[in-house]
Amino acid sequence: MALSYNHDTRMTTGFLGRTEVGDEKDEFLEMLERLEANAAHPLLLPVLMYSVCSNMLRRQLRQANQKIDIVQQKTGVLDGYLKSGKSKHAATDSQSKNGKPDYDALHKDLVGEHARLTKGLSDFVGEFELAFRRSFEDIEKSDFDNLILSNTFAHKELKLFVLRLDTAAKFKLQHRERMLSRVDMQLKVVCCI
Repeated sequence: MALSYNHDTRMTTGFLGRTEVGDEKDEFLEMLERLEANAAHPLLLPVLMYSVCSNMLRRQLRQANQKIDIVQQKTGVLDGYLKSGKSKHAATDSQSKNGKPDYDALHKDLVGEHARLTKGLSDFVGEFELAFRRSFEDIEKSDFDNLILSNTFAHKELKLFVLRLDTAAKFKLQHRERMLSRVDMQLKVVCCI
């Protein structure tokens, strides 16, 4: 995402690029197309930022989950629980010269994932919910509501989109907490073996 403000025209223009292609539709872009004529809503750009950060958090959680799964497979402690043929292969692939997993490397991976999960992105996404709730309330109470709310459909559509983002963000933040617990448990396993 890149934004630029022109002081002469008093307009903000932006570019939203995609780095991953998938089957999932981009709900925000669809909403932008529907609200094209109402692009002056004061919360449109912050909502765009919220959407982008929420997607970044989702990708971050997916990557961390994959890395933690690999560590669990390499330690072999959960082989009976995971009941996966991949576990045995992953454990033999990661063995050091003496036939055991490289616990220093596993420890380093876990510390890296812990750092990834605790950097500020999740806090940033978590703070958006309260900020948007207050912002929508302020707009609805303001003297500018006639200008902003002249098209109540656009305002309501944006507000509903934020509510969906909030629901998804809560789920992602709960998932993050579960992943931090997994990292903590795997650190204990790696350090005790």
